[in-house]
Amino acid sequence: MTMRTYMQFTTMVYRYCTETYQLQLCAGANVMDHVQEDLISIRGIIAVKVDTVTRSCSDMDRQELLKFLNTEWELF
Repeated sequence: MTMRTYMQFTTMVYRYCTETYQLQLCAGANVMDHVQEDLISIRGIIAVKVDTVTRSCSDMDRQELLKFLNTEWELF
């Protein structure tokens, strides 16, 4: 994940955490429906990333896999 992508996700979560309460006061429970839709979308993005990483390391031996996972962890 690039730093830009990380910051975009962080900003998105921060906005939900800080704005959702205020929006609920103005718009009612309908806001939570939108939040749920967006969280489902984020879940899909994460699922694609996990699938991509899983496919890229499926043919690795143990040593390669450990190096790969270590690199991914450091990037995270």
